[in-house]
Amino acid sequence: MLTGQDNTLPETNQQQGPYHSNAQAQAALNAIAKELINRGFHLSDESLIWNINAQSLLKQNRSTREKHATDTTFVPLGIPPKRS
Repeated sequence: MLTGQDNTLPETNQQQGPYHSNAQAQAALNAIAKELINRGFHLSDESLIWNINAQSLLKQNRSTREKHATDTTFVPLGIPPKRS
């Protein structure tokens, strides 16, 4: 999520996740957008500079995740995973 004034670069960004599916990510995005609109924020038609900034942040985020990849498989304590 990017926030800031119209016709300027975004002032702040907030990243959430990871989500297990695109549907989960889209549902979270829709819920956040709806709440912001309810609080008086609005969607801007002047979004080109924001799109470029968001693409840059996404690229940085993907690069960081690839460098620091972790296995998030859930394994209950005391139960070793089955080996095949």
